[in-house]
Amino acid sequence: MPTDPTISSGRQSQAIQEHDSNAVAPPPPTRKRKADLNKYKGQANSNDSSRQQINEDNELLQRPPETLDSGSIQRLQGLTLKYKQWFEKVEQEKGTLINQSHDLQLRYDEVQGKSESEKKRWQQRAHNSDIEVSNLKKQLAELKNEASMYQSALGKATNVRWGDEDSNNLVQLTKVIREIVNSLTEITTVKGRDITIDDDATNELFQKYKCSTRVGAKSWKPILAAALQRLIVQTLFEELATYLNQTQVQAVFANIRKDSPKRSSSLMIPKKSSSPVPVVPVVLDNNNNLEAEISVVMTQLVGLVNHLAESREGTDDITKITPIKIRQQIYAVLGTRGFCKPNHPFIDQLTTKILDMLSRYRQIKNEERLADLKENANKLIREIVHLYFRLNAQEPVPEFTKFFEAGTPVQNNLMDGAWDDDVDDNLLK
Repeated sequence: MPTDPTISSGRQSQAIQEHDSNAVAPPPPTRKRKADLNKYKGQANSNDSSRQQINEDNELLQRPPETLDSGSIQRLQGLTLKYKQWFEKVEQEKGTLINQSHDLQLRYDEVQGKSESEKKRWQQRAHNSDIEVSNLKKQLAELKNEASMYQSALGKATNVRWGDEDSNNLVQLTKVIREIVNSLTEITTVKGRDITIDDDATNELFQKYKCSTRVGAKSWKPILAAALQRLIVQTLFEELATYLNQTQVQAVFANIRKDSPKRSSSLMIPKKSSSPVPVVPVVLDNNNNLEAEISVVMTQLVGLVNHLAESREGTDDITKITPIKIRQQIYAVLGTRGFCKPNHPFIDQLTTKILDMLSRYRQIKNEERLADLKENANKLIREIVHLYFRLNAQEPVPEFTKFFEAGTPVQNNLMDGAWDDDVDDNLLK
């Protein structure tokens, strides 16, 4: 059956009305919203009016001249005046903008110039700071080196050990002692066709050292050579100690100064001095007793410094070590240059005494061999004297004047002799 469209339409209209009645109605406009709406409407109307006026002006400008009436001409004149005013206004604003742009450019250049100047100033300050830092680092390095040098100097000043390459080092000194032992062995040889041994004197020498060996016993000649070596070394050390004895040396020097002519020379220490230390005038020209006088002055100076350390307050190390360093340095000098002079009287005197002493126990009939013996003895005696000084330059000073006596147990690491390495507590006889 066909439906009635009016009924359907009515039902749809009723449904829409029911839907609209169920929908939420928009809120009523506020006063501010009304003002904004009116403002937007006014702007829209103004824009519409302006748009319409522009369209009309365009149509008037596009009309041919012959179609223009007096009213259109007046309108064109008004447009011309209007556009002229606009143009003048635009030009005026353009000039204003140009001036403003120029002013802004000037301000920018000024600011840019100040910025560049400030930048260069800070760069220069940074550069100067870098130079100053570099100089400070250099000064710091120099101060560190200087402090290191002072520390090293102080360390050397307070160090009593000799350097590895120094001739007074124990290793170097051991080499010298071995060379001296070899020279002693050559000088004290008792074997050969042209050598004669005095039996009685030899037995007396054995008894002196409490040795049970006698002439003719087994291996008595090597023992005699060893005894002669000890005799030489002991004699030289005793003679040197006597020569350096302060009392005797001062007496000798008093006679020397009494007989010596007065001279004004820079090589002499004047008698009058403001120093509290008594100064002994030392004449350096041809003074054969110079070594002894140096030893005397050194002993006096060491005694004074020790007295200063004991009688004056202080906690420094340099004062305590100075007497040791003075002794070491003076004896090191004497151990290098002491008696290094051709035909020194003291060395010649010792040479004569040693040769006469050897001839008491052993006679050599060969004149050429005797001449070589004298030359070698002179050289050996100077070496032993230097060894005496260099041993006194050690800290502590070793007990080098003592010898193993008869009856001492054998010590393979300290003794040389004709025994096996596995000897068991055999005694020296």
